[in-house]
Amino acid sequence: MHRKLGIAAITFSMASTIVSAVSGADGSEAVTAINMTQSEYTTEKKQMLADYNLAKLHCKRLTNNAKNICFAEASGAQKVGLAELEARYKGVADDAARRNVGLVKTEAAFRIAKEKCYDSIGSRDEQCFKMAENIKAKALEHFSAKSKSLTETIADGSAKP
Repeated sequence: MHRKLGIAAITFSMASTIVSAVSGADGSEAVTAINMTQSEYTTEKKQMLADYNLAKLHCKRLTNNAKNICFAEASGAQKVGLAELEARYKGVADDAARRNVGLVKTEAAFRIAKEKCYDSIGSRDEQCFKMAENIKAKALEHFSAKSKSLTETIADGSAKP
């Protein structure tokens, strides 16, 4: 049986998920490998698709909002995995790929948090959605500030891209 969660539990879960996404928003945590070959890239991409399809099969067995949360988690994991794979394939020096990892992580965490809001009790779901939007906005603002400071540093010549 699927139990209803209180707004505090959902908000804490949502905040910790999005904050963890932003903490690695520049993609540096995920992108530590050197450039990979086309063959390695294709193999990993196929494996991710297979994993995603298995996760979707599992989700189909669930009911109600648990099913929606499961699909959001599976989709998020696939999108983050593909963004990280792309960044590894392009190499650590590709700043756009690293930024994309952070954006994808933030968006995936937000979508999961939003689905969890449907489990909030009574009229608190609207409050939960507003909190999710605010947390996402702060996460993207934080990420944007990091990107701007990097861009400004590169523009003034004190760092190399």
